[in-house]
Parts: sequence; structure tokens; C-alpha cells
Amino acid sequence: MLDPLQDSFGERMGGLLFLPALCGEVFWAAGILAALGATLSVIIDMEQETSVILSACIAVFYTLFGGLYSVAYTDVIQLFCIFIGLWMCIPFAWTNDHVKSLGSMDVDWIGEIGEGYTWFYLDYGLLLIFGGIPWQVYFQRVLSSKTAGRAQILSYVAAFGCILMAIPPVLIGAIAKATAWNETAYSGPWPLTTQETSMILPMVLQYLTPDFVSFFGLGAVSAAVMSSADSSVLSASSMFARNVYRLIFRQRASEMEIIWVMRVSILVVGVLSTIMALTIPSIYGLW
Repeated sequence: MLDPLQDSFGERMGGLLFLPALCGEVFWAAGILAALGATLSVIIDMEQETSVILSACIAVFYTLFGGLYSVAYTDVIQLFCIFIGLWMCIPFAWTNDHVKSLGSMDVDWIGEIGEGYTWFYLDYGLLLIFGGIPWQVYFQRVLSSKTAGRAQILSYVAAFGCILMAIPPVLIGAIAKATAWNETAYSGPWPLTTQETSMILPMVLQYLTPDFVSFFGLGAVSAAVMSSADSSVLSASSMFARNVYRLIFRQRASEMEIIWVMRVSILVVGVLSTIMALTIPSIYGLW
């Protein structure tokens, strides 16, 4: 994605533009690793630090040795896991005895935009629509397509898929808002504090669905995290190897040298993301 910018503004400017892309990928990978750690800590009572480190090691391992092929093929499997796992949770959570009707006047599940936050929502909306410099993952998929036609089809199908995949999280949030948590096995503070609301998905899986359903839901969350983490690590590493190392430092570097630089970069980006996930408690702060 940096290639046209480097062609227009020079190699050094391209290297400078790599910095926000790197920060975006590291923060994004750290945020989703932290989200997985919070999920595992609620559902299977695993230490958050252990789950973050284990997940990062797995993602870095198969990205390190498989490159884009391993990321692409595992993404297909993970996509089906996300779709099936999240949709399976909806009917069980919705019909739980402790969940009020979403049409009830007592359930204000839509919420409202606070004063002064309108521009933030508008900014995030435009970023989702038009993308941004840190969003190398999408461009990585498009530019690796064999033909321009396939790249166009991929983009349109992905847009529809994003809408379809966004429905379960919205429904889960509405169900959580309509739940009388003090009547469930949940033993934390009531009303829910900000810390609890950030873990609302694993709480719904844990307290509103049967064990076998929460297992599939956990698989969906894990698949989503691994799918995003490996893509972010690979995109940041490939940008550094080709757009910074080759164009600025080693113009005559061989293809094998670039591959090894990219492998080392995968390890470095993975370690940075893991450290960020372990040291910054707020998932939304990383976002």
C-alpha cells in the first residue's frame, strides 16, 4: 500500500509513513490479544497473561513459517468458526429465563451518543468506510489477488460479510442489556461497571448459554483473534522488509535476505504486540 506513496513522494517519505502503519498494526494486534485474554479468563478461568502469550506464540509460529498462504488458509477456517460459533449462541442466550423482552420499554439497549462524541463516531465511521494508512491487511489481500476482477469480487463479498458478521455482536449486546445479571450465577458488582461491560461477550457465553454452546462461542472468539492477529503481524513485517529495509537501507538485497528480514520482523512485531496487550489494561484504549 505504501508503494504509490513512495513513488510520488520518495522512499524516505514512504519509510516515514510506515510508522503510523506499524503503530496501527501493533496496537490492533495487542487489543485483540487482550480481548482474547479477557474472554478466556472469564469462561475457562485461565490466567489472562498465559492466554495472551499462548495465543501470540501460536499466531506468530504459523505466520513465521507459512507466510501469506498459512494466513489465508487459516482465515478461511477461522471465518467459518466465527460465523457458526456466534450465531449458535444467539438463540440460547435470547431464550434464557433471565433475559427480558428486547421490545420492553424497560430495556434501553440502543443507548445514545454522549455530548461531544458525535465527531468521534463520524470519524470512526468514515475510517471504516474509506480505510486508512494502518489498514494494510485489506490491501494485502486485494493486491495478492490474481486478477483485478477477483479483487473487486473479494471487496464486495467482504462488505456484505462485514454486515452479516456484525449482527451477532449487536444482538449479544442487546441481550446483555436486557439481562437481570443479579438473578444469574454472576457474582460480580451490579449494576455492571465499565470493567464488566468490556467483558460482556464472555459473560453472555458463560452465564446465559449451556456449556457446549459457550465452548463453540469461545472457539469463535479465539478464531476471530487469531485471524486478525496473524494478518496484522504479517502486514507490518512485510511492509518493513520491502518498503523500508529494501528501499532505504539495502536496495540490492536478495529475495532470500528480504524473507529472513521479514521473519525477524514477524517475531519483533509479535513480541511488541504481546507486551502491549499485557501492560495496557484497556482494550478500547489500544483501539
